[in-house]
Amino acid sequence: MLESSLLPVNMTCRNIFRQNVNIINRYWTTKNCIRTNQLKNNVFHLGLPAVSTSFVRHLYSHEVLGVEAFKKQKAILQDKMGYMKDKFIDRLRENVEDGNATIFSEDIKSILHLADTEAEFELAWRAIKRYNDQMLASSLPLPTFRFGPVVMRMLYTAGYSDWALELATDPQYKMFVNQLSTYTVLLDLLYEQARYLDALEVYFAMIKDPVAGVRNPYDATLIALACCYKMNSKEAYDNLLSILEIAREREINILSRGLQFAAALALEQGHTNVAFEILAGSNSRPSQATVNMRAMIYFKLGRIDDALAIMQVPLQQDMPEQYRHRHQIFPKTIKCARETIEATGDQELQKKFKILEDSLLSQGQVSMMDLDSYLNSPIVRRSKSRDNYNSRTRSGYKDPSKDYSSFEL
Repeated sequence: MLESSLLPVNMTCRNIFRQNVNIINRYWTTKNCIRTNQLKNNVFHLGLPAVSTSFVRHLYSHEVLGVEAFKKQKAILQDKMGYMKDKFIDRLRENVEDGNATIFSEDIKSILHLADTEAEFELAWRAIKRYNDQMLASSLPLPTFRFGPVVMRMLYTAGYSDWALELATDPQYKMFVNQLSTYTVLLDLLYEQARYLDALEVYFAMIKDPVAGVRNPYDATLIALACCYKMNSKEAYDNLLSILEIAREREINILSRGLQFAAALALEQGHTNVAFEILAGSNSRPSQATVNMRAMIYFKLGRIDDALAIMQVPLQQDMPEQYRHRHQIFPKTIKCARETIEATGDQELQKKFKILEDSLLSQGQVSMMDLDSYLNSPIVRRSKSRDNYNSRTRSGYKDPSKDYSSFEL
């Protein structure tokens, strides 16, 4: 009796489930059709990317840089100060203008979080310089509070890259910039403002004088490689080779995104063999960018069968859905494939590629973003580095025996 009484309920649940599945299937079918038409119209007929995120300049998200935490702390302090903020600003301005008045570390901490207007940011900068001069002229011990990262985050949020650059390059401010995180925030700010040469100069200077004993500046190295990619010139390529050589000599881990920037620049500059070797030196799990660049490299090397095999992977039925997006094909890869195959004059090969292209489109396996957009998407989170062999080799650039300028396949 109990089983028979539950039967209608179970049948009802099954019917509701089937209805929901049908609704979801219709939704995704419609979405894929729209997506396919957009890609055909925008990407392949007009030669334009369907989605562009090139306006996003910063590499690391505010959470990774600590800027988000800085903003939260700033809001807390401003709420706590309330109407007393104006009195504090007036008192600090008087102390800064008075050559005999003492500037305390608590004053610096407060103004860094309270400054909002241009005049207040200028006051904060003057207070920092006065405090630094005061510490250099006295025999007092250096403060235990690490001012550098907080100062850089304030300048980052305000967009004052000139002041940030002065702080990092003037030897008298060494006390403020002896932390690696300070340089990371600065480099990201310079990258965001397209000051790529300045960023590279800061990076190479930092490498010559390792900050606070840190020997593995992987975040800073990634930003330096990104600057080289953005510049996309022979000079940038030469700087890229220098960075890779430094990383090899000092055993600096190069994160996956950094290797992708390096390989992409080598590819753009016509050094296909170097791009091939850079990607081969990574032990990281293949990403969408890596998969697509390998396909483009094979096309440029004339290894068309190998390249087409990579492009067929997302069509495999037995691939787990959670991994399928890693093998989606970029429009740039399809363009490279089409140009290479058309250049062969092989009609049979062109028909084969047309079938592959249509299958990728119909199954939604052509990415809505291109390689450049992928590389420039902000890094939101990253696994914490562990000081063990596996973590170093998984993300690091190995194979120290290679000479990238002379390598031949």
